[in-house]
Amino acid sequence: MKKKIFLKLSICLFIFSSCVYKPIYKKNTIFTHKINILVKSNDYDKKIPLLMKASLNQKLNSKKSKPSNLKLVVSLSKSVSALAFNKDLYSSGKILLINLQYTFYDQKGVILSGKLQNKSSYFMGASPYANIVSEESAAKNIVSSLSESLSHIIISSRFNKSITP
Repeated sequence: MKKKIFLKLSICLFIFSSCVYKPIYKKNTIFTHKINILVKSNDYDKKIPLLMKASLNQKLNSKKSKPSNLKLVVSLSKSVSALAFNKDLYSSGKILLINLQYTFYDQKGVILSGKLQNKSSYFMGASPYANIVSEESAAKNIVSSLSESLSHIIISSRFNKSITP
């Protein structure tokens, strides 16, 4: 009799305790209010600002966010520099540098501002299509890195004053 009760109790305990799933990392944002993101660029390429805005929006806002007057203004500038030619004289290297200036506002004024920059290199060869793809790939990598850094800065910052959404 005692063995049957112990067996039933152990089976119930095993079933209910082993089926618990708790994710280690949560994608909850700290801000319950929506942050309006504005990305400016003086470059003709519109892919970089759109990619930056989408990436920041994904990292800082959630679907459950309430409307607010919080605003993040990001200004991007891109510059390309040449490295050197290879021995075959058909390929060369380029450095892509993206500077980012950000300002975070609430209703009362500026909360946080600063600058970030990142660079990447890529190769230019004889194929125009391969050149475009390699430059876009380098730009995408830089933008994702900068947006990750900026979202970490905003989320982990200690503000001197209380935020008024």
